Amino acid sequence: MSDRFQFSDARREFSSVYNRVSRDGAVVVVQRRGSPAVAVVPLDRLRADLATLYPFASEVLFEEDGSVSVWLPEFAVYGRGGDLDDAVDDLVDEVEDYVEDWYGRLRHAPNHAGRIGWVRRIELAEDRTELRDMLLEPPASAEDSGSSVTAA
Repeated sequence: MSDRFQFSDARREFSSVYNRVSRDGAVVVVQRRGSPAVAVVPLDRLRADLATLYPFASEVLFEEDGSVSVWLPEFAVYGRGGDLDDAVDDLVDEVEDYVEDWYGRLRHAPNHAGRIGWVRRIELAEDRTELRDMLLEPPASAEDSGSSVTAA
């Protein structure tokens, strides 16, 4: 069972709440009157759990003209460029735009609402380098893989 605090108690006892989460790895639930409860969890644990539940399955396509495309089916977006680095940079831009649009309007659409786990993973990336690595990460096992490299 997780520790539970009312908002005012959590604010007053923030050091204790923080220590329970960071030092002990506990999950702390905070409730504010009339609002949904929130969970405070260790960031590394949240990232690992989301990576397991919401892996990315990017596909790299090398075109006949020498250009490269990277397809990300989780958001149905492409990155394109003259080489792999440019295509991935373009994909990162597309993903950042998607996440912004997801909060603006797409999260209410039935075909986008279920993408929240992947959106959360993007939000938790510390920088573009981490985001690039995340989008191209190898699958947990070959059997799980949707990722592929294809010559067009």
